[in-house]
Amino acid sequence: MIHRAVILLLKQALSSLWRGGELYRAYFGYLLLQAIVLVLWWPKSDLASALERGVGSDVLSAVVVVAAGSIAYTSLRAGAEELMADGQHSLHEWRQVAALPTGWLVAGYLAGHALTTAHLMALSAPIVLTAWGVGGGNWPGLLLCCAGVMLLALNYRMLGALLYLRFGHAGSLMFVALRGVFAVVFVVLAFMFPPSSFLVLTLDCFASAAPRAGAAVQFFVVYTLAAAILTGLLCRAINGLRSRAALS
Repeated sequence: MIHRAVILLLKQALSSLWRGGELYRAYFGYLLLQAIVLVLWWPKSDLASALERGVGSDVLSAVVVVAAGSIAYTSLRAGAEELMADGQHSLHEWRQVAALPTGWLVAGYLAGHALTTAHLMALSAPIVLTAWGVGGGNWPGLLLCCAGVMLLALNYRMLGALLYLRFGHAGSLMFVALRGVFAVVFVVLAFMFPPSSFLVLTLDCFASAAPRAGAAVQFFVVYTLAAAILTGLLCRAINGLRSRAALS
């Protein structure tokens, strides 16, 4: 049976889809960035010759990677409570409700995040599908990339939440830390450790008529393990705050 914490947090996430707020206003800016990338990578010659030379897949890969980066960055900022939907309660407020067990609280928090991520992906869908029309990709590859975005965003959401629970709204320190974490994890680590690279996953998914399994397996193993570790750390952080609050 689903605990009421999950239902409450899902209701909050669902209602925020229609209320808007800082989170969605910021993401509309990232949609503009995705559209600019689509225009810049759009084949300069006619589509038939572009597809023959494989240029179309470059358009699709570029747009998908930028969309993934936009969603991951939004998730990081949302986890750190830098971006919130209107009417959304913070994780600090939820963890003060003693009647909600920590495990179920985190499960509801992540379920609500998954709903928000699906909505962000839907907002990016018209741009991605336009690139798809040029790129001529494969459906299994696109579905793998969508699953990869969900897992990537999950990790960034928890990473942002951990930073928030540790430092709170620490002004310029938090501002710099979030951007530094994103640059290191999404860009630098990806080059140093290719199995964690969403770019490698995307290129493998769209390089041929069917996605190659190697990069996908490595990517999902790495980020599933990371998600398990971050979930444990998030539960521990919430329990620690609750313990300190009970002693004070």
